[in-house]
Amino acid sequence: MGVLLYNLTLAVIGAATVYVQRHRLPLRGLFGYLMAVVGLASVFAYLFYRRPTEPLDPMFAAMRMMAYGLFLHLPVLLGAWGWLDREKRPRQAVAMAAVAVAIVAVAIDAFFIEPTALEVNEVTVAVPGLEAPLTVAVLADIQTERPGAYERGAMELALAAKPDLIVMPGDYVHAFTEAEYAEGMVAFRELVKQVGLRAPLGVYAVAGNVDIVGKWVEMFEGTGVETATVTRTFHPRPDVAITALTLVDSFDTQLKVPAQDGLHIVVGHGPDFALGEVHADLLVAGHTHGGQLWPFSAMVKLAQPYVAGLYQHDPATQIYVSRGTGYWGPPMRLMAPAEITRIVLT
Repeated sequence: MGVLLYNLTLAVIGAATVYVQRHRLPLRGLFGYLMAVVGLASVFAYLFYRRPTEPLDPMFAAMRMMAYGLFLHLPVLLGAWGWLDREKRPRQAVAMAAVAVAIVAVAIDAFFIEPTALEVNEVTVAVPGLEAPLTVAVLADIQTERPGAYERGAMELALAAKPDLIVMPGDYVHAFTEAEYAEGMVAFRELVKQVGLRAPLGVYAVAGNVDIVGKWVEMFEGTGVETATVTRTFHPRPDVAITALTLVDSFDTQLKVPAQDGLHIVVGHGPDFALGEVHADLLVAGHTHGGQLWPFSAMVKLAQPYVAGLYQHDPATQIYVSRGTGYWGPPMRLMAPAEITRIVLT
């Protein structure tokens, strides 16, 4: 309801702005500023005065509404304003039209192409002493409101990688209300069962920051997926250890994780734990979405030690940070395509 009211408010102010401009009424420039002020005010009002039935994560909704304002209402307003000014200010009209077209072009890519154009990336990690190659599929930040065909495709791609094990670094269902979250959990669990998300050495899931504490594990009940509500180490094979971190531990830059015999993989949601004393061959994380939207990816680099891809953390350890398959806030990605990753340990 809040999103609808927000868009209606901007539509009314935008129409009023065009009307004033067309009829050359006094203070017509004021309406442009008024639209911006009302748009921002609507976002903040929604944040601070939302009803209990509104989003669990109000900032998620706020970012989405701001995206509607920028990519839907702004180009329409610029195009209309430029058209009305085409005779009096032709250069300004052309500039406005060009900006409007550029915004629409970016919106088409960011809303309709990149969010669902899943890349399947393969990386190779050399592990000294590993007797035989081992393949890990990374399925991170699914972060969907309504589990469906796209999420099914992502899981099937992970299975198609023929992994020995699958790791899921958190963020599964990102719903607007508790009722929607409950529905999303049921749908997600059924999808995991239908797809048959399994691997010879197991599937391991940890909590992300959008997963509700104490509830998220219900998504994996009866699926065979191993979950970690406390930091723990699994031994699917005597020579393989998987340490699954809690959400809090994944953001702990002072975390200590002892070494294990044989291959040791540590999985957490945020990549911050890599800065602690973590003794492992491979670290796997998500959370960053690879920045999700350029140029915000530059800001993510200021907040996170690693943003996306494979990094040599120290001489003995590498870390892979997945861009994930879903999104936070507006349903868009720009220069940070969604991915499934196949890591081959040799």
